[in-house]
Amino acid sequence: MSSFDGKLQIAQIELDLCSKKPLPDHFIVPFYTFAIPSECPFRKNATICRKGTDVTVLPKVFKRLLPLFAENKSTKMRIEIHHDTGISCFEIEGKLTRSLKGN
Repeated sequence: MSSFDGKLQIAQIELDLCSKKPLPDHFIVPFYTFAIPSECPFRKNATICRKGTDVTVLPKVFKRLLPLFAENKSTKMRIEIHHDTGISCFEIEGKLTRSLKGN
């Protein structure tokens, strides 16, 4: 998994999702948001779909991660999952914005 700030790579890590070790905090959000499998065994014939304009409300547990993003800052992440039938690749680019109460 690689994380980018603009074109600058800010993190790269290899993980064994079958090892039962927890994901690092800054990788939890994209896995949760895009329903990417974060443990094994993976569901057979699973389909993961998201539209490019979907808005996702993050659970409060992710609140401690918000300082990783300056106001209206975007981030890009690339996740490759190597499994017995090949490689799954997810490229995610997103922007975190604050919602005003009452809107």
